[in-house]
Formats: sequence, C-alpha cells, structure tokens
Amino acid sequence: MQTRVKVNKRQILALLGRKAFCRATHVCHPIQLFVRASNAEEARMNVRYRVELSPTERAELTAIVSGGKHAARKLKRAQILLAAHAGASDDDIATSVAVGGSTVYRTKQRFVLGNLEAALSEQPRPGAGRKLSGKEEALLVATACSKPPQGRARWTLELLAGAMVSLTEHVSLSRETVRRAWPKMT
Repeated sequence: MQTRVKVNKRQILALLGRKAFCRATHVCHPIQLFVRASNAEEARMNVRYRVELSPTERAELTAIVSGGKHAARKLKRAQILLAAHAGASDDDIATSVAVGGSTVYRTKQRFVLGNLEAALSEQPRPGAGRKLSGKEEALLVATACSKPPQGRARWTLELLAGAMVSLTEHVSLSRETVRRAWPKMT
C-alpha cells in the first residue's frame, strides 16, 4: 500500500497562477502534479513537465538533429525535446534515445523552467579547477625537454613536480597532476 503525501492544492494553484512563476517557467508551460508517492523525495520526482515547443524552437531542434556537427549529448537532448513535444512517454523516449529516465526528466525540467538553450547546454561539472595554467604547462614541457638533474638519466614525474614547485608559486604539486598534463604534451 502506498502512503500519501499531503499537498495543499490551493498553494499549487496559487503558485501556477502567479505571473512571476509563469515568467520563470518559460512561456507558462503547464506543470502536472501526480500526488501518489511513498515519500517526499518521490513526490518531488512526480512532477511532470509538459514540453510545448514554439515553431521556431521546433525548427531549431530539427536543424540540430538533421545535420551539422553537434555534441552527442546536445543531439540526444534535442531528440528528447522533440519526442516529448510529440507526446511520447518518458519511458518510450528513454528507450528510443538510449538514455536514462532521469536524463529525460532533467532535460524536460530545464526546458520548462528555463528555456531551449538551458535544456540543450552543458552545466558545469563539479570538481576542482585546473592546477596548471597554459603557461605553466608550457614551462613543464620546457623543463621535461631540458637536461635532467645531476646524477639522473631522465626526468621522473616526482622530479618534474618538484621542479615545477621551485619554478612557480605552487606550494605543492603532485606527481598525478604532472602525469595528467603529460599526455597533452606528447
């Protein structure tokens, strides 16, 4: 038996009727709520986003899919939006485009709450920024191509990391950072 999450329908209707909400949801696309859920997380995932493309948006997506060079992820997102506009279910879209259901959900969500560009573009990935700038990588190449230190036959990753610390303002630099920069140099 499924438990029910209580939803105040007046608050939802008031939210959907607000002009500020309509501006934030890209041309007032309707959002359908399915209230059957076992917990709050599932209730949040039960929001269904309806994709309704304007003729210009549809033409732009068709142009992306039909030709030219575009990133594979961008092509898949365009296919998702076109299939959603045609009325296909999320499961059918996920199967035909060969993506997960959450990808279909997130793409539709970004279109409805944002715009076409937000749905098609990549969001920044988490993680630390690059340690070495372009100039520092050039310095690393120059150091690696120079004569190794006295008593050494060749440069090791540890020696290069130590040399980079002494030549730049880095407090420390791991051998792994040097190794990751190495394939770009060869």
